[in-house]
Amino acid sequence: MPHTLEAEITQNVRTILSTYKHSVPLDRRFGVEGAIIDNPVIGESGALLQSDIFEAIKKYEPRVNVEEIGFTADTVDSSKVYPRIILSIKGG
Repeated sequence: MPHTLEAEITQNVRTILSTYKHSVPLDRRFGVEGAIIDNPVIGESGALLQSDIFEAIKKYEPRVNVEEIGFTADTVDSSKVYPRIILSIKGG
């Protein structure tokens, strides 16, 4: 169990982002769309992934505002990218 609010929110956001939609039996909409994940994060796919991440965090972690979503390339394998998300805690 996380010891701070920030740690709890970080853990929740990581869970949201590492779960594919349709994989949670009682909430098939939880997570991000798996079909987008394997597409290159440029152009339309990047916009779809940003939108999907934004909507998932907004719905399942309502204690935060999503300030920015970007992508960072892996330093070893540039074909891999990771989301970089800046959040702010509401009311704090």
